[in-house]
Amino acid sequence: MGKIYIVEDDFTKKVGLAGLFQKAGYDVVTGGPDAGAIVAAKPGIIVTDIDAKNANPMHFLEELKGNPALKGLEIFVYADQIDVSLEVKLRKLKLSSYFTKDANTEFIVNSAKLVFNPVVEEEMQEEQFYSPAAAPSPSPAARPVPQPDAAAADMDTDSFKQMFADFSEKVHEHLGENDGETIYNLGVSYMDMGLHEQALAEFERASGDPNFRVEALSMAGVCLRHLKKFKEAIERFKAGAQSTQDPVQVMGFRYEIGVTLQEMGMLKEAFNFLGAVYKTDKTYRDAATRLMAINNTLKAGQK
Repeated sequence: MGKIYIVEDDFTKKVGLAGLFQKAGYDVVTGGPDAGAIVAAKPGIIVTDIDAKNANPMHFLEELKGNPALKGLEIFVYADQIDVSLEVKLRKLKLSSYFTKDANTEFIVNSAKLVFNPVVEEEMQEEQFYSPAAAPSPSPAARPVPQPDAAAADMDTDSFKQMFADFSEKVHEHLGENDGETIYNLGVSYMDMGLHEQALAEFERASGDPNFRVEALSMAGVCLRHLKKFKEAIERFKAGAQSTQDPVQVMGFRYEIGVTLQEMGMLKEAFNFLGAVYKTDKTYRDAATRLMAINNTLKAGQK
């Protein structure tokens, strides 16, 4: 069906990804971040990890994009977490296939299938799309987030929350309300531990810093959605879209709305939102895959 080259230094994750693609019938090669080895392998897709904690996490991706021998190859990027800031960097490199490490495996495989077997656009073009501006106001979607670790789960919930509340208070004693970067990073740390209420409080504070307003509102919406506070999530994502002139960021908010509608079971509305994104950029994340799935479900329901 096609060859996939996987770059991952974690053995367990590498084996898991390789097994996933092999089960789907693909030829899989694993290796390090060596552009020469990738060129020699002649893959159709490159799957590479990205660690946002590195000094320059985009370096390897820039190397891949700048290599003429790899021109035209699809690059899949996956990370522990993808926020608006990272998404913009990926889009600037014209990378549109990226997912979190706990993403739905069916989505990952379907994304590969679309690369080797492009979607039939005639079917997509038969559907009627309308602008998100004319649609009802649903809530935007969240990407999957890690759950609390075992140690946290064993602790008394109230004591655990109080411990982090005290920690947050001490941190804020030494910060100004406009120190958006530190506050935002604190929110991300809470989110990594599954403490969505605490993370939300930090993202709300960080949104007061103009330099982090868009990212903070995006993550606040993610937290609210996880907490099932959809109306409030809508407000944050609308505010985020209104706070940026970057078309990539605006499209990201629209995409998230469509995904959430899909998860809420509002399939017709979701189809229109994702359809509007697809019309703007047919390669945008998994919009095409989701549209196909929604379309099949709607047709099945009409029988």
